Amino acid sequence: FFLRIRRPPRSTQSRSSAASDVYKRQIKTYRQSDYLKDTRKHEAEIDKVYFFDKLKQLIVLEKDSPKFKVYDSNKVDLLFEVNAHKGSILAVDYIQDLNLIATSSNDLTVNFWDTTTFNLKQIISTPEIQYSIKYVRWNKRSAFLYTGAVSYTHLRAHETPEHLVC
Repeated sequence: FFLRIRRPPRSTQSRSSAASDVYKRQIKTYRQSDYLKDTRKHEAEIDKVYFFDKLKQLIVLEKDSPKFKVYDSNKVDLLFEVNAHKGSILAVDYIQDLNLIATSSNDLTVNFWDTTTFNLKQIISTPEIQYSIKYVRWNKRSAFLYTGAVSYTHLRAHETPEHLVC
């Protein structure tokens, strides 16, 4: 199931302690959404959910699964189920400049997916399992894909988006 989180009224969002207490009480009272329901059965428990605002999509990872599911974030409709890796997927990030999703897995690869069709665009082999992945654009000429492994803090896969996908 999905939870819909509502913000408290603007009148309670001031910096006063009374308003802060009301806000804290309201955000602690999560409830199951009445109209956002995923009625499909999952093969395993949901491990992680990523929301990418620019795409208006949710990427759902199931525990120890080589697949990911793509949902419309407004209606929670399943759009794609992608057989992405040979091993379980560990992390996902959106590369807005190229309109790609990057996934890392314990199969020693980072894969890149077109966000329109979710077809595989490129595979990068890595020397170790990459537990985290993050795309950062520092300025117009400098963008990096950082991934994190156990023995080192990051791998700069590519310095510019133009080199990322052939």
